[in-house]
Amino acid sequence: MKRILSAILIFALLLSLNIPVFAAEELEIPLEPESLIGSVDYFASAENLTFENGTLTADQVEIFALKLPKNVALGETVTVHIKGSSVGDFRSWLICSDQTANKGDHATFSKMWKASENGFTPGTEFDLTYTLTASDEEPVGGKDANKLCFKAFAAHEVLEQLTLTYVGITYDESVDIAAETERLLGELKPNADEIAAALAEAEAAPDDYDTVKAAYDRAAAAMEAIEGSEAGTAGYADLVTARDAAEADFASLESIYKEAAKDIESVKILEELQSYIDTMDAAVEAAKNAGSDVAAAEIALADAQAARDYIVKTANDCGYPDVLAAARETKSKITEIEEAIEAARVRKAEEETAAQEAAEEEAAKKASTKRTLTAVGIAAAVVIVIVAVVVVIVKSKSR
Repeated sequence: MKRILSAILIFALLLSLNIPVFAAEELEIPLEPESLIGSVDYFASAENLTFENGTLTADQVEIFALKLPKNVALGETVTVHIKGSSVGDFRSWLICSDQTANKGDHATFSKMWKASENGFTPGTEFDLTYTLTASDEEPVGGKDANKLCFKAFAAHEVLEQLTLTYVGITYDESVDIAAETERLLGELKPNADEIAAALAEAEAAPDDYDTVKAAYDRAAAAMEAIEGSEAGTAGYADLVTARDAAEADFASLESIYKEAAKDIESVKILEELQSYIDTMDAAVEAAKNAGSDVAAAEIALADAQAARDYIVKTANDCGYPDVLAAARETKSKITEIEEAIEAARVRKAEEETAAQEAAEEEAAKKASTKRTLTAVGIAAAVVIVIVAVVVVIVKSKSR
């Protein structure tokens, strides 16, 4: 009895001192269009769903996703609490926050939870609680999850009148998400405000290159500061929204800057690229003058290709029409060199054939000369023999 009374007194003392106790806070996800997340080519959009009096209804759609209050890091677990009703069965799981090469923004990041296997009977109301652990199921090498999805009971099937009246998330960690969000928003705000102010300046004078360039430089520095800060990487939902807004403002400003700078910057970039263009021109001449030296022509091609790769990358990065045009022109120069290499191969083959024929002709001449000399030698020997015989006969008769 004394132990029970002591526990009660300690609990009361903690409450009086406003010290957090053991129960983690369940964070409600508002059932409104703003809570949806993910590409609409995969996830249902707000137009496909019904929002009414704080509820969300999905009918005849395959999948939709809600933004988590805070990203769930790999290995961490969250508890999901849902209330509502559904005519059909349904599933739920965490989805990766990263854009992945083969899965876009919908890579599975936890085990799949199926309602009918956890106390739900299709066609009834439900009040269910389940846990999901971020585990990179695909796997895609992601670091965390930012979406809670609800999907039909099987692939290519559809949800049947799934109505959610409440969705709550409880994190294992004891961090005060609201307080951390507020703190990090305070860290983010000065740089986000700087980007917004720079955008306003650029929008007020979009044709004034100097003004736009100065605004862009300030915004770029602010964007870099955001990306390198804790606020730039933390996964709290409101913080992600604010960061996305800053990135959108910066993207708008960048478009204005590129438009204002395209003529001035194009000239500057083309001047910087001239040495690479000269390298390609020299490579074309070297390949054409290589004669039958295929190796020399191939070296020229390698030099030209390296120069072209740099020119094309620069053109794609800046996107300026004049620079892109210069990049397109480099293709014909590569073609010229390739044709010169082919011509060099043909000439080399012709030279080798001619050399072979000359060698064969020389060998034939030598063989013919040898045969002639041999015949002459034989004839001479025959004459000598005949003379000797005649001499012998003459001598015999004289006796």
